[in-house]
Amino acid sequence: HSMQEVQDSLNKLKFASGKSLTRLVITALENARLQIEAQAMRFVGAKLPPIKEESPAIADRFMNNLYTYFDELTSLSVKDAEIEPDDYDNLSLVDHDYLEAMIAMEGMVKNIREQQEIKGFKSLMTRLEAMFPSYRIDESTNPLDPEQVGDCFNEAIRPVGLKAHYLLTIYREFNKAVFQNYEEVIAEANDVLVDNGILPNLDITAEERARRKKQRDELRAYLAEEQ
Repeated sequence: HSMQEVQDSLNKLKFASGKSLTRLVITALENARLQIEAQAMRFVGAKLPPIKEESPAIADRFMNNLYTYFDELTSLSVKDAEIEPDDYDNLSLVDHDYLEAMIAMEGMVKNIREQQEIKGFKSLMTRLEAMFPSYRIDESTNPLDPEQVGDCFNEAIRPVGLKAHYLLTIYREFNKAVFQNYEEVIAEANDVLVDNGILPNLDITAEERARRKKQRDELRAYLAEEQ
């Protein structure tokens, strides 16, 4: 694949994944807003956080943050600054609400990593490695790693300056809308790359191998019974 073909494939992946993930983020914000409004109805004169008003801007920032990670794959310039704050210490004390949200996100990322292998994720990594042989693709450089997607969301929501209990409702909904549908996002990502000729036979061979092994095992079991 020429560099131009790789760039085209990456752009297609970037826009397809960006669209899917941003749609899920908008769903999460909408679900969180409904929940927060329902809770607030119990209190007279409760002031609602501006989730509805801010949603388009949050979604926009999220998408642009995600695009930045994709662009880093092809711009060989040294990364100026990570999107995420380097460490928790440099967050001002005032920002402890946001800190709580970041810690919640860390837990959610850890959870999605541990619960099971995300179907198709290894294949996606292998395809990205094939596209960028000289670039190390790992958890911190794969734009579609849950950690990157989580960071994109953290940084998109941060400027709104919400209180912790609102943030945690939003983050819970993010987990449900985005991370619980992650396999679909990854499946789509793989499809986009397959359509662009990036290792189209990668998964078929694995499935085919498994199928043949099963046939052999069944045959063996059958022959053993015949003895």
